[in-house]
Amino acid sequence: NRTFAALLIAIVGVEYVLGWMPKGTHHWRKLVKANQVTAALGNGFEVIDRTGVRINPLDRSFHFSRYMGVNYMLVLKKGAE
Repeated sequence: NRTFAALLIAIVGVEYVLGWMPKGTHHWRKLVKANQVTAALGNGFEVIDRTGVRINPLDRSFHFSRYMGVNYMLVLKKGAE
């Protein structure tokens, strides 16, 4: 997600502080907001579910979260056109 939190966590934290990914992997201007994904797909899709995803830096486990400001997943259904 293209938010200030994503800039701090996904880019600075993951690339520069933790070193989990090579520097330059993420480009903040290229990060996509959830509403941009659904807008780009047009009216032929219905959002079934959405969730945030957080990563625990201690054990690198993934957990669902209500907060979608950094990482998110969408479940969409293609409708009849």
